[in-house]
Amino acid sequence: MTIYLARHTQSEYNVRGLLNSDPNILVHLTEEGIRQAEKLAESLRDKPFEVIYTSELPRTQQTAEVINKHLNKPVIVEPLINENKMGFEGMSLDDWFGALKASDDGWHKRYNGGESMADALERTKLFVKKLKDSGHTSVLVVTHGFHVEALVGLSQHKDGPDVMGQLVPQGSYATLTF
Repeated sequence: MTIYLARHTQSEYNVRGLLNSDPNILVHLTEEGIRQAEKLAESLRDKPFEVIYTSELPRTQQTAEVINKHLNKPVIVEPLINENKMGFEGMSLDDWFGALKASDDGWHKRYNGGESMADALERTKLFVKKLKDSGHTSVLVVTHGFHVEALVGLSQHKDGPDVMGQLVPQGSYATLTF
């Protein structure tokens, strides 16, 4: 299976350095994010994906809408690839990174009723299984930073914290094979 993997383009919270994992909080793309999505659409125009998967969060769905404007592919909204529930809703990314750094085990630590990074990786693995069972041979996945890194790592047969480290920049994509 081929996965064309894109991180959502620039959102209002990216600009402000804030975290959002709740689909009910409407965080949208910025004007720059829309421009990035249009460029991404152009670069994906001739790729042979059959369907687009997005998370439930508006910024991934908006990115996919722009990409899909002239392609008219089916879009599947998949909760398994929602943003990592870090437990710092609406708070600063720096606050979350500070908590991780201060922890003796940031990979397994759950903050403020959220999920650990290990928990989020398990969701990513369930998503990969679901994709493999779907019968699709080529898909576009528009998701969030954590799941982008996890999918890249899993495609390289890594696991645990080793999956982290290869983030696809906003407005670009990676091609993965599973």
